[in-house]
Amino acid sequence: MAFIWGLLSTCIIIGLGFAVNFKTLTYVPFKHLTSDISEVNENQFVTTKDHYSKLKWFYPDIKRIDSLDALSNHDIVILPWNSKHPNLQFMPIDDTPFYMGPSGTIQIKAFTTKTNTYNDFLSNRITVTAGGTVVLARGVHKLIEKKNDVTYPWKYTRHLFFNSDINMVNFKSPLVSAFTYPESSWHLVGKTSYAKGMQTANIHIVSIAGNHMGDAKIGGLIETIDTLHHANIETVGAGDTLTEAYRCKRIQRKKTTFGFLAFNNVPGSVGKASMVSPGIAWLDNDALRAIKECDREVDQLLVMVNWGIEYTHTPRKHERLWAKRMIDAGADIIIGDQAHWVQAHEKINGKHVSYGLGNYIFDQHWSQETTEGIIQTYVFYNEALHTIHTVPIKLYRDGKIKEVSSSSPRYLDVLNAYYDTSNLSPID
Repeated sequence: MAFIWGLLSTCIIIGLGFAVNFKTLTYVPFKHLTSDISEVNENQFVTTKDHYSKLKWFYPDIKRIDSLDALSNHDIVILPWNSKHPNLQFMPIDDTPFYMGPSGTIQIKAFTTKTNTYNDFLSNRITVTAGGTVVLARGVHKLIEKKNDVTYPWKYTRHLFFNSDINMVNFKSPLVSAFTYPESSWHLVGKTSYAKGMQTANIHIVSIAGNHMGDAKIGGLIETIDTLHHANIETVGAGDTLTEAYRCKRIQRKKTTFGFLAFNNVPGSVGKASMVSPGIAWLDNDALRAIKECDREVDQLLVMVNWGIEYTHTPRKHERLWAKRMIDAGADIIIGDQAHWVQAHEKINGKHVSYGLGNYIFDQHWSQETTEGIIQTYVFYNEALHTIHTVPIKLYRDGKIKEVSSSSPRYLDVLNAYYDTSNLSPID
């Protein structure tokens, strides 16, 4: 049936002899956040009564539900591309998300007065992609040297960043030219040449507010900043003075100005910057002041935070209270890290918080959870967050980092760690 309709002209002559214009409508498959469905299957298609008559022509077996409240965990609901519901997540089609092009959508022709703004969306949408903990040191350093390839850790996931407008990670290991392998395995230090690998992965901006950024002393921190800037990678969360450490970095894409800040809340090898000495930006009242100032200058403010307790899926009340304070101050999206496990997400006053993206490039192979993470793409349209695409990744002992296949039993486990909010009690 879909094939037959696809051959029709956009204009046909019917009984009374006048022309009727058929328009292309764009639909997308969605599922419930708690659903265990991993692949699009037509046998599970349902839709609401508003769209049933149109979709029935193309999918004769599609079922109708009275409302989204009736959606079961075994259903895939077909809705217009711009549908939003807090309990739904979109499903890619053949690994293509809808925001990347028509092949990730269901395109139908129907007699309708509605305007399909999907093409305008594709032309004007902006994507920001974020990865979690990146440590180009210790085991990763040994791998890079063995392969003699600074790009090796990025090879199998950098495609996730290539088509994104702005890309960022939480970078946690200083890079120095006078490199000697640290005597302590707790010191995370890499070579300045490793910045080239990050550059080839199309990374635009990094948080350097992490608790290990002093592992090569203050001189190593300053050299890291200079090295990254030389590679055309912006930095946030550290600087040679307090003003620089808390400075908002602005990036313009199309008609939208994005602001970036980064803060740390974990004791480590580097202290807070002062008016006369280098250091990092701490999560404190100065952070709230910086957020308020940056919010006045940008359309969307993204804040990266190094915080929390390691090796847990559930953020503490402490992090959640700070998230609320930052949102009240003007943050639009908060992206957390430090647990080294994927953590839950939350909406606070309509703003998004990802408490922990987990590991991205690191050598923590002692548990299942420390070898897993997520890479998230935040899709903006009309200067507002439209959707979020969450991709599970896996860290292998041979140094490869790859997407987790949707057919893998761990695929849904990683996503559920992020989507599960059952342990988040009200914080007000």
